Amino acid sequence: MKVQFVLPFIFALSVSCSSIVHLINSEQKSVEIVPANAKVSCEANTALSIGSKSLQANTFLLDYLKRHPNISFKKAAAILALTQLYFRPETTTPGSRFYYLIVDKDKFQANDFNNLMEKNQSIKWPFLIGLQHLAGGVNPLLSLTRHIEGRLPDRIKVDQYLSHFLQENQSSPFFTQKKKALEGLFFRAGQPLNVGETFKRFQLLPFMKNNLQTGVSTKQFAPPLFPTSKKGLKCNLDFGLYDHQVVVNSKEWDSNFNIFSLIFKNKIFVGVTSNGPDFIKVNSPKGPLISKNALTPLSFCHQKNETSQMALFSLRGPDSGQILHQLTMDEAVIGHDKVSLIKLLKQARHIKTTNPSRYIFESQSLPSQEVDRILSTKLNPYHSRKIGEVWGLIWKNKESSLVIDERQPTHLLCD
Repeated sequence: MKVQFVLPFIFALSVSCSSIVHLINSEQKSVEIVPANAKVSCEANTALSIGSKSLQANTFLLDYLKRHPNISFKKAAAILALTQLYFRPETTTPGSRFYYLIVDKDKFQANDFNNLMEKNQSIKWPFLIGLQHLAGGVNPLLSLTRHIEGRLPDRIKVDQYLSHFLQENQSSPFFTQKKKALEGLFFRAGQPLNVGETFKRFQLLPFMKNNLQTGVSTKQFAPPLFPTSKKGLKCNLDFGLYDHQVVVNSKEWDSNFNIFSLIFKNKIFVGVTSNGPDFIKVNSPKGPLISKNALTPLSFCHQKNETSQMALFSLRGPDSGQILHQLTMDEAVIGHDKVSLIKLLKQARHIKTTNPSRYIFESQSLPSQEVDRILSTKLNPYHSRKIGEVWGLIWKNKESSLVIDERQPTHLLCD
């Protein structure tokens, strides 16, 4: 077994007072982890690949699959998604928006479980609805949850991400108002738990028994894909806006995203959850946290040519769609090979914003001549060490490759 990590960029840069490059906070406050290596993809023909922000979730699923090698692909994907509720409680809750993609040979299925569309107003817990469809229904999900809770540890270790979240949000109105309810969960003696400390695992089964919904059709959640000016490329957003240099102001900057993936039995699963910036309640001292549904969907594109297919997932703000537009206009995408995709995701990015008007760019990834050129313009340039997070997939026949964005810390397990 090889456990691989993706090295996050350390957000720090010394800028002289005379420089017209303004240092701004990145759109997502990242947490530094020290990796064993910095690979962004597993080797070719890897039978099993698990990627997520939680090493605990990855290793739990790996151990489970070794004990149950005959498990179905969909059940394995459901377990990976389900365990995010326990290991990533700050980003994945029953109320999270849930987008997932499944690739099987030359076919793919995408769903966007949310409670924003008018026809879905009765959907209170979109993440649970998505889990139901992965698991095969209400009763199979309840059975799976009971089974998994019997195998999860009684206490969960606080990782860097949860610790950072608690530190950053301990003075927020939600945590201030719910301090008493959270005291036995994430706080001890009024202080947030630190990395390595533990909290009692959520008990989700009672919550699910009272809140799972029946009779919800998956067809309600199949997101439409719109053609673009590039051959074979379809996306879930209108690229015409970006073709005409229209900047989209979005609230996604304030959303909390989580992404996780599984390659198993020659099939691919990628799931993305997103919350609004605020939590609204804690169900009980036994959890879970309840968040608002994210307003902004994941930005997604799919491209098919004669021999292969590609998918790109863009999350984090302030405008993930603009980042995706920038990447897909690059001719390197046409190749549909892993080397080209890695190069594409590593290249320097920039975005334009309005109110205030800024040209935000990754100056450290550009040649000095290009930086000088940008500084000589009237674009009002701002520096950011990293912009966005994009994961990519390429597949044809039984060959598939997942490439992770090195801008955000991710645990990638290859076996």
